Amino acid sequence: VRTPYVLDSSPTEEVVMPDLSEINKYISQSQAYVDAKATYQDGTANPNYGQGSWVKVWNSTTSSYQTVSSNGVVTGSADLVGTSTKPILIHGPVTFTQDCVIKGYVQGQGTIYTGRNVHVVGSVKYVNAPDFRATAGRTTQSQIDNYNEKRDLIALAARGSVIMGDTSAFTSSY
Repeated sequence: VRTPYVLDSSPTEEVVMPDLSEINKYISQSQAYVDAKATYQDGTANPNYGQGSWVKVWNSTTSSYQTVSSNGVVTGSADLVGTSTKPILIHGPVTFTQDCVIKGYVQGQGTIYTGRNVHVVGSVKYVNAPDFRATAGRTTQSQIDNYNEKRDLIALAARGSVIMGDTSAFTSSY
């Protein structure tokens, strides 16, 4: 039997969810973001230090990554598709003024805000998945945060909906 570790037996913080009816607030946040962390807790340099927000996808025509966002913002909609060898790359908060379609592998840490919907049309997987569980080697929140500091994480926030699955197969029970 494994002994569970409890990090906070009496949580006291409230998480305020984004209000995307004010999409301009998130556009400004994406445009203003600059990564201010020069080094990680283990002393290694942060390769994204001083950079703003961006999202990149592999372009098979040019055989290179293409930055989809401009200064952290995608005007309109975009499809993000990543593979295990050519994942979607994300850094910081990226705002789409309309929709984002996403599937596949993701690398980096960031948030996708949309003025309309996020369509998850396939599995979304991490190249380097985070692990927020307390374990024998990670018993404090600080240890867990340090462990996940370089791991991948994406958050999805939509003014409309985060839609998962094949909507053509949805019935009235959905």
